[in-house]
Amino acid sequence: MVKKIILLIIALIFLLSSGISLYFWSKPVESLGYKYFKEGNNLVLQGDKEKNPDKKIENYKKALEIYKTSMKESSDINIKKNYEITERKIKEQNKQNQNKQNQNKKQQNKNENKNKNENKNEKEKNKENQKNNKSNQKQNEKQENQQKNKQENRKEQELKAILKRLEGNEKETFKNNEKMINLKNNSNTSENRW
Repeated sequence: MVKKIILLIIALIFLLSSGISLYFWSKPVESLGYKYFKEGNNLVLQGDKEKNPDKKIENYKKALEIYKTSMKESSDINIKKNYEITERKIKEQNKQNQNKQNQNKKQQNKNENKNKNENKNEKEKNKENQKNNKSNQKQNEKQENQQKNKQENRKEQELKAILKRLEGNEKETFKNNEKMINLKNNSNTSENRW
């Protein structure tokens, strides 16, 4: 009777330990690089939601640092892609900040010009303001056109690179198919010989 109880206890302990080990082994193991990758993604998302441009850039820069450590731990190409995307976001945010500063400077310059020209008659003021507005509009249009052209050029380059990769993949597939056909033909001829 005592032997049966001892055997029963041993069997229960064995079942319990094997169940616990199965539970822990069934969980996927996350690499350290992947954990950093997720943390960087979370910082980028926080930056996207942020309204303050300085905090937005700060979150992006932190994400870049985390992506760097993640790239040291893992060679996943998605980490590098997210790193490059985050760099672009920082550049775009800096451009937006510069545009706002330029607009503020332009506004300050306009206000200073108005104060200096208060003694001039109204007709002269109107003419000068119209000239300034036209030149500002032309500059803004030129800048916008330049930015659009840059974006279109980037898109075209990306599309060309994708097409080249696809072309290379198709050539590889075609070569592999030819090899398979040749192997089949060779195996058929060798069977006919015997």
